[in-house]
Amino acid sequence: MRCEYGHVPLLDEQKSLLESIDFPMESKEPSRRKWNERYDKLVVFLKEHGHFLMNRSENLSLHLWVTCQRTLYKRSSSTKEELLSKSRIYLLNRIGFPWTSDRLDKEWQMRYDELVQFLEEHGYFPENLSGHPKLYKWVERQRARYKGIGASGIPEHQIEQLEKIGFRWSLYRSD
Repeated sequence: MRCEYGHVPLLDEQKSLLESIDFPMESKEPSRRKWNERYDKLVVFLKEHGHFLMNRSENLSLHLWVTCQRTLYKRSSSTKEELLSKSRIYLLNRIGFPWTSDRLDKEWQMRYDELVQFLEEHGYFPENLSGHPKLYKWVERQRARYKGIGASGIPEHQIEQLEKIGFRWSLYRSD
């Protein structure tokens, strides 16, 4: 951010006067171009996928950029400093950008929907890694979460959703 003239810091009053005439307080061209390129990539991603949930391993730079925008927005709203410009906020709002990530809930729901579809097509739940390894691993993760194994338990509304479709918490019957 260009908040100095040479090596002398600007006073808040000086910054305010410059901002009042829309004087660019940062060297915008390289950063503006880069920001716009990433924004354009985000718009393309949204058009292709219909959502903002990107796989970190497949699209690391865009994922990190999205995380950065959320962080800057959050910090801007908790301080008086404008870390993310109003025009950038406007552009992101215009495409329906979510400022908080409910990624885990949406991913859970997408995988649940996939499980329901699998159940409708096959009449049973995935029983092993062959055929549908990702779905099987997800099913096993839900069982582990239910038993309290791992970093987090499973919320009651997710338990109810799974039980509604006849989900068994154990593969083995306890007599």
